[in-house]
Amino acid sequence: MPSIALGALDHARLLAHHNTKILAESVRQGYSIIASEPAAALCLMHEYPQLLGDEDSKLVAQSSSEACTFLWKMHTMGKLQLDFKPLHITLGYHTPCHLNALEVGTPGKICSG
Repeated sequence: MPSIALGALDHARLLAHHNTKILAESVRQGYSIIASEPAAALCLMHEYPQLLGDEDSKLVAQSSSEACTFLWKMHTMGKLQLDFKPLHITLGYHTPCHLNALEVGTPGKICSG
């Protein structure tokens, strides 16, 4: 993403090609790609296919997810273990700006009344 932001598109394509080659092979082996940083998810899902336009980048984009979105999907499918113990604390949460660009809402934010 930094190379793209700086306009170094040749360098960005080189990195994207290297990354998608490795990640696409993992997807073909049955793995999902989970990014803990929304900017990384945005890059994998939107920027790489635009930079490369090849089948590997499309496969990687379709198999990638931001971490909280992935966890929410697992939860809605009943595949997330939820035997957590409560923590009686207050935390602040800053929604990452690139999460807005992914248009997935705020899947990491849990509000209690």
